[in-house]
Amino acid sequence: MDRWWNNLCKPVGIYKDYFIREKFARVSWFIWKNRNSKCFNGHTYDAKTIINRALAYWNEIKEISSCVINNNRKMVTHVEWFWPKHNYIKINFDASCSNSGNYAIGCIARNHQGNVLESKAIGIRSSTINLVEAWATINMAINYRDQKIIIEGDSKLVIDCLNGRLAPP
Repeated sequence: MDRWWNNLCKPVGIYKDYFIREKFARVSWFIWKNRNSKCFNGHTYDAKTIINRALAYWNEIKEISSCVINNNRKMVTHVEWFWPKHNYIKINFDASCSNSGNYAIGCIARNHQGNVLESKAIGIRSSTINLVEAWATINMAINYRDQKIIIEGDSKLVIDCLNGRLAPP
């Protein structure tokens, strides 16, 4: 614990005071999340796991925040991935399209501990990117049909259709 605290307080570049406060805030936040997980889901993580998750998250933030050009910060949108609740599977998807009309799709399924259960990346020809994302997500979700599933991606249309909130176009 002493080594962890000393590393937490190490100066980091020109923003050392900010980063020290940020590290402390992130670790505190992950401790709070762990407490809530124990209270509401009956699941808790050990101290080493909490600290490692908090510091991994902080390192991502630091990397994004270190985009400095002529002392002006770039505009960066922060996107955050959260572990699914206990006994849930989370499937994330995203697809892209080349100028030639070829699509690439990536899907990943993770459990409540963030462990990868399955991942796929494939190329496909299709009429729309939404169709590619829906097809790949359904193909992966079928493997977990007897479990609680959370679907997450960048297409609200696909998510709403897969959750039955919207009829497919």
